Amino acid sequence: MILDKKSPLLSFVALSLILPALLCGCDSYVAAYAPPVTAYMEETLPQTETAAETEPPLTTVKGVVRAMTAETASVFTDNGKIELTLSDPAVTAPGYGPMYGAEATLRYDNEGKLVSAAIAGVEYGDKAYALLKAMTAEEKAGQLIMASPGLSSVPEALKSCPMGGIVTFASDFKYGTKDSVRALIDSAQAASKIPLIISADEEGGTVCRVSYYKAYRSDYFRSPRTVLANGGLDGAKADAKEKAELLLSLGVNVNLAPVCDISADKNDFIYDRSPGGDAETVSGYVSAVVETSRGAGLGSVLKHFPGYGSAKDTHFGIAYDDRPIERFRESDFLPFAAGIKSGAGAVMYTHIIINSIDPDYPATLSKEAHRLLREELGFDGLAMTDDMNMGAITKFTDGRSAAVAAILAGNDMLAISGDYMTA
Repeated sequence: MILDKKSPLLSFVALSLILPALLCGCDSYVAAYAPPVTAYMEETLPQTETAAETEPPLTTVKGVVRAMTAETASVFTDNGKIELTLSDPAVTAPGYGPMYGAEATLRYDNEGKLVSAAIAGVEYGDKAYALLKAMTAEEKAGQLIMASPGLSSVPEALKSCPMGGIVTFASDFKYGTKDSVRALIDSAQAASKIPLIISADEEGGTVCRVSYYKAYRSDYFRSPRTVLANGGLDGAKADAKEKAELLLSLGVNVNLAPVCDISADKNDFIYDRSPGGDAETVSGYVSAVVETSRGAGLGSVLKHFPGYGSAKDTHFGIAYDDRPIERFRESDFLPFAAGIKSGAGAVMYTHIIINSIDPDYPATLSKEAHRLLREELGFDGLAMTDDMNMGAITKFTDGRSAAVAAILAGNDMLAISGDYMTA
């Protein structure tokens, strides 16, 4: 019973009405003088909502954006992939739109209808968006290009093309010293409004842009296969650490390595550059190199996706691969997956035409090849081309349309050793 403290007479009046009935058990007295019990309860007890009036709880699903187009975002959850239409009023995203790696929180009602989908911003996205808004169209276009004007020519080249990165070659190191190369790279960075990616191919073995010259190291780095054979994974880590120290000391911040291609046949073009003949060996090497390089502060590029296999050299002409897609999923993709898991920030595509993936285009220009990397392997970093001046591309199509096709396919950067101004 709830008593009103502001009305002290209430308890006395109620008691005077009910007590006689309790003492004599007179039903008629109760009927005549006592208020109905239900009425009294309605007036004095707090009302509660009925089950029908309570809204059912929403089901919350969390995931991560792993693929996107101008109209949609693919959210990967523990239970699979969910496609969101960005124009749906229930979907909210940062001003710059969804980005790879962004967290998403989806809520559904008891009928399975999407009530809300909130896509979070990401720190690098916020910074990049602010920078992007301040850039001109020419600056935006330039950021798509990794050119090779020669280190001494970079400051002048930046005046006509504000490129996003530089690919160095042996000629940049052949006649220099550690100090002179560092001075050239520092000058290039000082001339660029936005920090440049300065890259080099220092795989070891047949591809050593820097260590081939004694001004930088007493002996060149050995091939990945040789490093593994002599020192195992510990040897691979030590090798990667020394490479990182050398490159960073010169101002090179990205190594266009490791090679992730599997090759067991000595007749394969890629054999001498491949770490090994099976997925397990190559995956172990790739993980060791990426983790060590990342720990030292050097960026890594996994190459050549989706896998080179036994195809011929793409530097001089079009190459084909007839292996079924299952072979790639069971083998070739695994070293790339290992590198992605270890934190590699970029993946380079091969120019090979892989018939089971896309019989009409080289992987570099194939939207399906890019879908595989983004959706099946879950890669959210930078996708880039191999040199667009290689024969497999120049003989497939002319330079201008190839550059446009590469961007439309999904590449974030184009490596161009030739005329980048007309690409």
